[in-house]
Amino acid sequence: TLADVIKAIAKHIDEPDPDYSINFDIGKEFMENRAEFDRKASEMVRRNMISRD
Repeated sequence: TLADVIKAIAKHIDEPDPDYSINFDIGKEFMENRAEFDRKASEMVRRNMISRD
């Protein structure tokens, strides 16, 4: 069902599988240094976000 598809997508966003990361170094950082990964991700979002105004 559509609900199952949405749940599966949300699960992959919340709990990505590092075995399928596009960039090995980023996947490794996600697994081994989550705080640094989150800091970099937040910075990328801040720099590249588009205002919804």
